[in-house]
Amino acid sequence: MGTEKEKYKIAILDNCEIELLRCLRNEKVPVEETLGSYDYILIPGWVWKEVCDSGYRKAYIHALIREGYPVKILPEKKYVKLVNEELTLLSLFEMGIRPYGLLMRYLHRDILKGKEKVDIEYLYEEWISLIYEEWPLAGKVITDSSGMQRTQKKNAGEISIAFLAHVLAYQKKKDVEITIWTHDADCRLCVNEISKQLEKSTYISLRAGAFFSYKNFDNILQELLKNKHIDRSEACRLIDKMREERKITYTRYKEDDTTELRVERIDNERFKELLIDETIDLIW
Repeated sequence: MGTEKEKYKIAILDNCEIELLRCLRNEKVPVEETLGSYDYILIPGWVWKEVCDSGYRKAYIHALIREGYPVKILPEKKYVKLVNEELTLLSLFEMGIRPYGLLMRYLHRDILKGKEKVDIEYLYEEWISLIYEEWPLAGKVITDSSGMQRTQKKNAGEISIAFLAHVLAYQKKKDVEITIWTHDADCRLCVNEISKQLEKSTYISLRAGAFFSYKNFDNILQELLKNKHIDRSEACRLIDKMREERKITYTRYKEDDTTELRVERIDNERFKELLIDETIDLIW
């Protein structure tokens, strides 16, 4: 990253949101308008592996790169180029996997081998590679576009995103505003877990200028509608075709000049009403 800007806007893309963007492009929706404001659009290495399970998703990302969007695929072992502090990287990663007992046991048994983090013998590139090679949380078997099969590494993508977001936020010389493109609750769980642990940490702190936000299908539609890139009928068509009922978090501006925070499970018909309600601001 250069040094000429005071703050960098960075998007980190999850696999599911990449599929969403691809589908919206196929629907002739100018969704790339929402990507144009970012200085960097990052895809963690393990997310890229998931992207490549589909030739269509892989081709979409390559098309964005050819069109000049600042998309970068960043393997986990290269995070050390952003923060060259072994203990900090190990500590941030450990915070991110805390919700997953199997991963925590694997880290302490097979990587740390009972030692304190400060005494680990491996370099960052070595232990991060070991963890992803022997990932203990197995998912379903996937056949990619070339016919090759692999076993999914459950939660690896979400943890990589949360880890990268905090590595970026930790950098001492650059203010960043990070938007995580995901609707995956596990991804947000990992991000929140690291942030919660950092509040207690006495030796690691993020820059005051580092901010996290989220973007998913619901937010994208609201933005496209607000900026008149689509009309309400087109928004409703896309909702019927692509959206699934889910729990959302939003604020409602009330007549007494207060703001109410709500968390509700919203079906598609109800979401169509919220989308045109000017008192509503979608958060998640």
